Amino acid sequence: MNITENNTTHEFLQSLDAITETPLGKFAKSQGFSVWHSGGGCHHFRKENSDGFYVLVCHEFEIPKIDPGAWTIGLFDSEGIEVDIIDIEGKLEEALAASDKLLMESCQP
Repeated sequence: MNITENNTTHEFLQSLDAITETPLGKFAKSQGFSVWHSGGGCHHFRKENSDGFYVLVCHEFEIPKIDPGAWTIGLFDSEGIEVDIIDIEGKLEEALAASDKLLMESCQP
């Protein structure tokens, strides 16, 4: 890895850390979510279940600095195939609770 690549990687990791350290990031982390970069500058809160299904939670493809009261939840299978997309009119707490419910329901019996 050259110096330019190393600096870019360092800046990228700092940007993820910065999101995690916001009030919304800290709350999501306390609920078991991590900050995930999906490419193209888009960031989401992500959580996975034991079957490999995962949810991505964001607002218009980004994690805002303040809670907008409207969130999108995407549920994906273990191969990354979209299973469901839900829009939530509510605070992050409600969106993360709905995400947990989706993950629980997607577990195989």
